[in-house]
Amino acid sequence: MATLSVKGLDESLIAQLRTRAECLNTDIDELVKSLIMHGLNSLQLQKNGDYDALDQLVGLCETGIADASAHHDSRIYTKNKSS
Repeated sequence: MATLSVKGLDESLIAQLRTRAECLNTDIDELVKSLIMHGLNSLQLQKNGDYDALDQLVGLCETGIADASAHHDSRIYTKNKSS
């Protein structure tokens, strides 16, 4: 088990933590631990979510082309031979 001290918490914030912990029927230590875990999980979701908006905008599709990323320039910028 580790001990953590946080500098800069004012009395108002400590009172809010104490009140919230009492409402949740827990102690401040457990509340702060839960808040930290929630915050870290939110950061991870945001980090992974960067591509979500792009995927929604562009979409994903199966092309069946295995080397598309390796040869994308020639596929995009070469004129179609049938035209």
